[in-house]
Amino acid sequence: MAAELHKAYENKRRSGAGAATPERAWQAMPQTMKEANRRAVRHAHVKLVDLDLQWRGMGEAVLPIIDMETARTLTAVPENLDSSAILDGRLAVPPEYRLMAKLAQTEHRRWVLDRAMDGWLPVSGVRDNTARLHPNMVPFDDLDEADQHYDTVLLRALLDDFGAGQENQVAARPARRSAHVVSADGSINGPIVPDATELLLALPAQNYNFPADGPSPDLIKTIRNWARKPQACRLRLVLGQRFSVDIPHSHAADATNFLRSLAACIPAYVDLDIIHLYGAGPAANVPPARMQDYLDGQLAAP
Repeated sequence: MAAELHKAYENKRRSGAGAATPERAWQAMPQTMKEANRRAVRHAHVKLVDLDLQWRGMGEAVLPIIDMETARTLTAVPENLDSSAILDGRLAVPPEYRLMAKLAQTEHRRWVLDRAMDGWLPVSGVRDNTARLHPNMVPFDDLDEADQHYDTVLLRALLDDFGAGQENQVAARPARRSAHVVSADGSINGPIVPDATELLLALPAQNYNFPADGPSPDLIKTIRNWARKPQACRLRLVLGQRFSVDIPHSHAADATNFLRSLAACIPAYVDLDIIHLYGAGPAANVPPARMQDYLDGQLAAP
């Protein structure tokens, strides 16, 4: 995939400025540049999450294929976007245009950090590969439009043929969330949304006591039934209550046992994420209204 990414960059370079520069074959690339391409590919997981895609095994090193409808929608976005104008609101564009602009900005930030960690420094003049000096190590908005367009090359290359050649073709699909508050008896408010890829379970701070004997059988059954469905990708436990995990025979120990029991009832390919909404200090528990605001915001993502 790193070699294919290099080819995509070469095609982009030869189609615009630098077209007269000889093609640099992958085999002849310096090792440091090959590693830079490999690191770019490893960041693909983050880009898929930024696209609000989910897939089974997303917490592991699984490279999925992308839902074809999603890929077609994104690749239809023109390459020569004025990303800075989109991001600061000067251009009213469809959501996928804004998403591509945001991902270009993210990719540039990743690239600047990658260059810096590899010993490169910014320079106001000409790029110098020997001295590791690069004029594009600047904020995204300070780039020329032509250079900003390079920051979508990786994403477009991944969308074209992401995950090709894998034995296990795991499909990434747009996230569909179902958010619920867990009551003291273990029940949840309302049915789980059909085809939900992500299940959010909120344990409110002010009126929830963790049962000493763990989650109720009904709650475990609810989670297991959802996790068995082919679209189930991620379970999020949203905590608004501060507790420590190292005090035996206490409310904290009950909480730890509760969380471990929930984790044990989901298969390994369903990602488990625990969100802490509380702050520091003993009185930092989250009021129900703030908990609901968080859940509403997650349902409105991305």
